[in-house]
Amino acid sequence: MANSRFPIISVHGNYFEVNYGDILLIRLYSKWISEAYGDKVLINYPLADQKTIKNFTTNRGLTGLINLCRSKALIYVGGGHFGEPPNNVTHWSKRNFKRHIVVGLIAILFRIPIAIIGLEYGPLTNKIYRFYVLLITKYAKLVVVRNDESKSFLQENGFKKAIVCPDAVLALSEYIKPAKNANSIPFILLHLCRIYKNIDLLDVLLEQICQLKNSKTILISDNRGSYYSSPRYNNVLERFNKKGIDYEIIAYPGVDELIDLINKSTFVITTKLHVGITAAALNKRVFSIYNHPKTKRFHRQIGNIYCIPLSEGGENNKELFRSFFESTTFSLSDELKQSALQNKIYLVSFLNSSKMN
Repeated sequence: MANSRFPIISVHGNYFEVNYGDILLIRLYSKWISEAYGDKVLINYPLADQKTIKNFTTNRGLTGLINLCRSKALIYVGGGHFGEPPNNVTHWSKRNFKRHIVVGLIAILFRIPIAIIGLEYGPLTNKIYRFYVLLITKYAKLVVVRNDESKSFLQENGFKKAIVCPDAVLALSEYIKPAKNANSIPFILLHLCRIYKNIDLLDVLLEQICQLKNSKTILISDNRGSYYSSPRYNNVLERFNKKGIDYEIIAYPGVDELIDLINKSTFVITTKLHVGITAAALNKRVFSIYNHPKTKRFHRQIGNIYCIPLSEGGENNKELFRSFFESTTFSLSDELKQSALQNKIYLVSFLNSSKMN
């Protein structure tokens, strides 16, 4: 049990799997809390285990629902747990009720102040899950969402007070200096989860990579292991071999190592969200081939035209890929970066109002 001399702040996110984007977000919010309070508070991760929390805190991390009940505040940190994916909605809703709703209901029962900061909302077609998401949201003292679509979803469901700030990871350059690509050899980072679902699109991408002289190509994963060892990717790797593309596969190396790889890259092509957000935060040229609608929302928000659905036809996008590889620079606007840093300001302001002493 925690030392009662120190107030407890419970931080909750999607820490159930070793997934780059979710762990990065929890690490970032935990860092902000530590910067504000140092060793004067304890951070609790209600449903995490001790082995997992070593991935995202240097503070004296706690776990457990008992510590949640003793907390001064509960922070839901950024993630997609309040916006469903395009597939397997029933399974997703049941799983996420256990993962994300129960924690909020306990906080309500024990009258613990809740802040929701940086989450994605909608769509939510499961009526039961939507009811409890909105119940927790209406109880919360602070609700900060990461795009206009999320705010519109809440407004349509009777909640009028949401604040919009872009994803907190866009503030990453506060801690990591964007590297300039001094090398003449293009460094292409490919993060191609589920690309086997659209081989035609892959073929068009590889055709354009073949046009780059002396390029270096690396295939990465964003969670434990490597996608590319699965039989599903046999056809994918055969395409690389037939095109004569020299490539290296790197299994997920951890948060810091993956950030370093992204920072050293020239081009990033990704099928998921937070590899793309990290790339944008570090001023890398990024092409998004998305499956989840939240990814499309983000790239529209930053004005990135290189964003297409995974289901898109290959030939239709030949010119877009060509234009991407011919592009020279990308630089995230200071306005977006400063707006992302507002997540930290709202977080600390909420905690200060929750009487941490």
